[in-house]
Amino acid sequence: MSVFFDHKVQITEPSAVNVAIEWHPLNPWLAVSSYSQEKGGFVNICNELGEPLEDVTCPQHPVAQVTTLTWHPSKKLLVTGWENGEIRVWIGEKEFTSVESPHQVPIIILEWSEQGGRLVSGDTGGSLVGWKVDPRGHFSSVFHIDLKDAVTHIAFRKDLQKNMGYDLSGLARAAVAGDELALDMFSAWRPRTAGNRFTYQATHGDNLSLFVGSVSGIIYYITEDGSVTEVLNLEGILLKKMLYREGKDNLIVMTEGLSVGQFAVDAKGNLTEIMKVKLSGRSQDATMVWAGSGLLAISTGDLSIRCWDMDSGDNYLLEAIPSSGENASNLPTEIFTHISFNSQKGLLCGGSNLGRVCMWKSTGQQKDLGDDGDVSGALMDASLLWQVERSCQVRGSIKQLTWNNPSGLLAVNTISNVFLLREQILCSAYSQHVLAVQVGPSQLTIEVMESEDNSKGCSCDLKTDIQISGVTVTATHLAVWSKKTLVIYQLNTDYSGETPKITCKVVGSFSSEVEAAVLFEQSAIVLGEERVEVFSFSGAVKQTLALAEAEGKPLGLQLCGSFLCVATTCGSLRVWDLSRREAKPHTSTKNLEEDISDFGEIISACCNSKGTKVSITIAKSNFVPDTRLYLWDIESDTLSYFNFASGKMDKEEADDLRATPEGSAKSDESKSETLSQPPARTLSGRFVLSHQWDAEEPKLLVCEAKLLPKPSRNKDVASWPRRVSTSTVTLPDAATLKDQEMQQEVLLVTIFTTPEQGIILQDIFPMSSDFTKLLGVHTPHYLLLKKPSQTSATNSEKLIMRDFEGLQTCDKSTRDAVLHFSYNLSIGNMDEAFRAIKTVKSEAVWESLARMCVKTKRLDVASVCLGHMKHARGAMLLREAKKEPQLEAQVGMLAVQLGMLDEAERLYTTCGRFDLLNKMYQAAGEWEKALRVAEEQDRIHLRATYFNYACHLEAKGDYTGAAHMYERSDTHRFQVPRMLLEDPLSLENYIIKAKDPALTKWWAQYMESTGQMDLALQFYEEAQDYFSLVRVLCFQHDIEKAAEVASSSGDRAACYHLARHYEADGRISDAIHFFTRAEAYSNAVRICKEHGIEDQLWNLALLAGPREQLEAARYFESSERASPDKAVILFHRAGMLHKALDLAFKTQQYNALQHIAVDLNSNSDPALILKCAQFFVENKQFDKAVDLLAVGKQYVEALDLCLDKNIPVTEDLAEKLTMAKGEGDEGTRVRVLEKVAESAMAQGNYHLATKKFTQAGNKVKAMKALLKSGDTEKIIFFANVSRQREIYVMAANYLQSLDWQNDPSVLKNIVQFYSKGRAPELLANFYVACAQVEIDEYQNYEKALGALSEASRCLSKVSQPRDPKQHERAVENLNNRMSVVRRFVEIRRLFDRGDAETALSQCRQMLESYTDPNSDYETAVRRGDIYAVMVEHKVSTGDLRGAQQLIDEFRRSAPGANLPYYLGISTLEKVARGLGLPLSSIAPQAIRSDSSLHAEREDSVDQEEAEDIVEEEDDIKEEETNYRYINGKTYAAV
Repeated sequence: MSVFFDHKVQITEPSAVNVAIEWHPLNPWLAVSSYSQEKGGFVNICNELGEPLEDVTCPQHPVAQVTTLTWHPSKKLLVTGWENGEIRVWIGEKEFTSVESPHQVPIIILEWSEQGGRLVSGDTGGSLVGWKVDPRGHFSSVFHIDLKDAVTHIAFRKDLQKNMGYDLSGLARAAVAGDELALDMFSAWRPRTAGNRFTYQATHGDNLSLFVGSVSGIIYYITEDGSVTEVLNLEGILLKKMLYREGKDNLIVMTEGLSVGQFAVDAKGNLTEIMKVKLSGRSQDATMVWAGSGLLAISTGDLSIRCWDMDSGDNYLLEAIPSSGENASNLPTEIFTHISFNSQKGLLCGGSNLGRVCMWKSTGQQKDLGDDGDVSGALMDASLLWQVERSCQVRGSIKQLTWNNPSGLLAVNTISNVFLLREQILCSAYSQHVLAVQVGPSQLTIEVMESEDNSKGCSCDLKTDIQISGVTVTATHLAVWSKKTLVIYQLNTDYSGETPKITCKVVGSFSSEVEAAVLFEQSAIVLGEERVEVFSFSGAVKQTLALAEAEGKPLGLQLCGSFLCVATTCGSLRVWDLSRREAKPHTSTKNLEEDISDFGEIISACCNSKGTKVSITIAKSNFVPDTRLYLWDIESDTLSYFNFASGKMDKEEADDLRATPEGSAKSDESKSETLSQPPARTLSGRFVLSHQWDAEEPKLLVCEAKLLPKPSRNKDVASWPRRVSTSTVTLPDAATLKDQEMQQEVLLVTIFTTPEQGIILQDIFPMSSDFTKLLGVHTPHYLLLKKPSQTSATNSEKLIMRDFEGLQTCDKSTRDAVLHFSYNLSIGNMDEAFRAIKTVKSEAVWESLARMCVKTKRLDVASVCLGHMKHARGAMLLREAKKEPQLEAQVGMLAVQLGMLDEAERLYTTCGRFDLLNKMYQAAGEWEKALRVAEEQDRIHLRATYFNYACHLEAKGDYTGAAHMYERSDTHRFQVPRMLLEDPLSLENYIIKAKDPALTKWWAQYMESTGQMDLALQFYEEAQDYFSLVRVLCFQHDIEKAAEVASSSGDRAACYHLARHYEADGRISDAIHFFTRAEAYSNAVRICKEHGIEDQLWNLALLAGPREQLEAARYFESSERASPDKAVILFHRAGMLHKALDLAFKTQQYNALQHIAVDLNSNSDPALILKCAQFFVENKQFDKAVDLLAVGKQYVEALDLCLDKNIPVTEDLAEKLTMAKGEGDEGTRVRVLEKVAESAMAQGNYHLATKKFTQAGNKVKAMKALLKSGDTEKIIFFANVSRQREIYVMAANYLQSLDWQNDPSVLKNIVQFYSKGRAPELLANFYVACAQVEIDEYQNYEKALGALSEASRCLSKVSQPRDPKQHERAVENLNNRMSVVRRFVEIRRLFDRGDAETALSQCRQMLESYTDPNSDYETAVRRGDIYAVMVEHKVSTGDLRGAQQLIDEFRRSAPGANLPYYLGISTLEKVARGLGLPLSSIAPQAIRSDSSLHAEREDSVDQEEAEDIVEEEDDIKEEETNYRYINGKTYAAV
């Protein structure tokens, strides 16, 4: 718990008026501007203690005062603006320096940009000056603007991207990546070494643009270079406040009329209104600040602060309670005059005109509620978002509040004084039954607790002369200290009177730097900033406890017994033994940084009373408190830990990392684990707040386990089997703890430390929110510090440990016996456990041990304890409870017998035995709880619970409540009449009010049995029991009314009864009518047959069921006036198709045959189906006949009929004609499928034929059918799916018939299919065709050569050709062709390299070869392409005459050749122009149209029909093929 203590700032002129105050953003320097009549205006710079900085001469002016001042965001630079227009700055030196300023009138505003790159000053004359400062602190003007209007507000723009590092210097706010709640994990601890590791640095640029508000209500936007734009005009309304929102690029404006507007800012500074609200209040006292991300806090001249969420638009009020006291009515109305927010601590404070500072602390839930997406209602509850803190009081009316985030100091300006409010953790100390608690800045309350020696306790108040920073006590002495002074008091307790008294006497006081101190005998051990010293009470240094330089500076110390433990800044631990004359090192130094990864700093370290173990908590390297509790065993020099976040020990976390495979053999230790292992989630999600060793028992350690501020929502901690001992101590499951206990933020965790098993969790005790901390542990008590309360006379309270409930006054031997029993029970040493208690005779002790067995779930030990308690009933019920399958259920019965109903409730809830929990509540008479459990968890016994409660109420005489519970148990129809039978009037009233039909009917029957027919009729009618009503009316011979009731109600039973009555009276028509209304068609049909009423018989038969229809059909068939048409229909409806068809054929009712045939199926008689089909054939209804045969599975006959009569085979018919797999012979099924496919193919339905061939397993025929369809996409798909060589080849042959030259995908599939079909000869032919296309279409011989090479490779892979000689000739021809093409390609390359003579010679040689009739040069290289190469060379060299000669030679050698096709029209035109000849004289074909020229260049490719594609050879080797692109087309590269 912490409070704020005020401290007055020392101003050089006490009578001065303080104008303004300002903190440095990163350092604890406070600038105060003041004014006095004697001294004029001046400035003071003070430190965090409120003392003026030494060696600084404050500036002053005899007339002018300081009107504004501001600190640089990061540098040691203070700028002050004066009433006379001067600007003076302090850059850390002794004197202030003046800046040459253009201002001539009072400067009213100074504002830095976010990173300090720009300072802007404004005065009352409207002059606005922008300044920049160099590293030496020299100012230079950037722009000077005259707005002709007084400047009132300035707001710099801020970049959207922000990533800032901070100088922590005592705070770890960057410890958890922006999680501010982590700072509240500890209320007192802050990192001591963080300042050495973090520095301030900005990782983004400084935005130098700003908004300026003037006194006339105009807002200007000023860019970095000083250009001015008016962006908003409020038409004369004065501005009250202007803020800029980081991250959203929004400007917030408050006017004098209390209108608050939010404006979006674009890149040029233009404003667009987003929203606007109008507030009510006092304009002169209104102000607003940011109170979090996007949260605006506004005060409007009352004692409340309105918070407005800018994102959601929600708002709520934080209201302060008005001051109360004797003179409260004489004081003026209290209002907030200023508000301020500490973003680091989440503290929002408001200062009032009566000098009160009210504070609210953010709970951090606003972001969480927003993340869930449902904030509509939650955000309106301010109690969920802010926690009210204790208010502070200062003298005077508050004018200004301002926070210093790094130090957490709050500066308060009351004009006459300036106060610093420092958050102080209230000190407390406990030792040897003496408690000291700080209650004020200089005041303590001392309490001497009741003990074995002191039957009564006493207390006193102690007022000191120093401001207390810490306190420590022993049984006889007390020490308090400030930062620089230590005072020691002697405590004397007088027990001579009726009331003990405590007196305090100062026995020593001396100056020393004190961070912490402890007392031992007649010495004071003091922890300073640099060393640990042992002082006498008079202040003499008796000894200095040396620390090596490598160990660092002392960080904290703790004393238990005679052992002193000291922690250092470098992570070292030292333990001294103080029992001797001088302190002696008890063990060597322990360096935690070497043993703990990610080590940052020691938070606290405590040694036990024997000096054998040290418990440690640390912070990580990022100064987040570690969730592990470390235990250093000094004797073995080993370090172990228990992780309160995961609920696991170090060995278990190591096992998790090794991740033992499931199903592997377990160790012997794992095998010995019992089913009562503590689940991990009990303590998961917590960290150690503090830890205390028992004052006398060295094995007992107690920790405060606090919930982590922000537990992860997305990670579940898996359950884990914990190896504690062979007899495990079981902690209560989190799900089983009572709701109020699990909601406790802090749990007291009792731990046993053992040499073998290390840490053993012994007990968990929820610490109420009424307590603030654990002061100490003295078995059998926890000593807890209370929150301050006016109703409590003491500051502390002793809570009994659960193991000692009922043994508060036991002696030391009994206490030790119980403690040793609990310890040995925890580690599984049953022999030692029983040996520890064998001498115990007290039944109270045995009952306490039995209670302990409830916690440990040791039923064997519990049986022994119950025996010593002589609790026979409990022992018997425990034996019976052992039949339950759950251990918790067995232990729950033990808890019930011991009166531990809360524990029993937890246990039954743990194992989910809500039935037993329900029984326990019923037995205890807690019916409300029993009903709640039954309604929520034990619904299977809900009615039984209602019934038992009703019986309970009936026994109490509460018949009304009992009747209600009987109703809820659904037993009221029997139980309520039984209960009220002796009171007929009450019973009748109950039945009338209940309006339950069953009860009303019962009452009517009761009336009928007593002969009260009129009442019986009345209640029968109310119960809507029409049958009984008609029965009684018939009994009374009121037939007309009975008929009316039966007709109106339509009740079948009533109609049937009345019909029987009419039949007995001989009223046949009425009897038939009511039998029909009762749906008793058999009776109606019987009467019609007996009396020959055929018309009604036909109608009734149509409504009746199959049995009645069959009887009626036989009647119509065999009656004298036979009606075969009706008989056929009724036989058909009755399901007798044979009989219906026979009768229809016999009587030639062909229309009825069509209706009957619809119901024929595969289960019908084949002969009957053929007979019907023959009927349809004779009547030319072939489609119906085929469909009927298909339904009857007469597939062959149906197909023959389709072919004979040319009936179209549709999809539906084909499916009907398809035999299912496993139906009949497989060969027959295949033949039927192929016949269906052939029929579909004959009719042109190729896709259906493909489908049926595929189902028949004949994929080749399926492919042939698909090829006839011409569906290229399906052909490619089918080939890829079939994976057969023949199909691959067929698909490739088909694809060659397409335009593969212009479709790369078709080309690729051709190559792929030939390759997969293992047809290299066909693939070679295709490559040859590709080469020819390259020559004919593009004259690209290089690519043609590549295609021929691929063809050659394909042929070379044919190992067993069908005709070897033909294969050799093909290979030889291909090689010859390749050689010719290769030669021509080389000739063209010679031209490209400039060797024209050789190239021309080679061309001539090739042309000469064309004269040989046996030469195949013409097929390989066209004559025209050779002449084209030669002509192009001549043209390129300017030999146009030679080019003409070559053209003429070509025309002579190839009469009719198309010259433009080979030479190109541009080349021919160039030759013609060069020689001055017309183009027609050189190339007559050149004057022809482009369309005809293009037609000549097209090679006609005979497209073979798809159905003529033949199957290729079967044995072709399959090879893997790669692909490459040639001229935009795909070719294979093997």
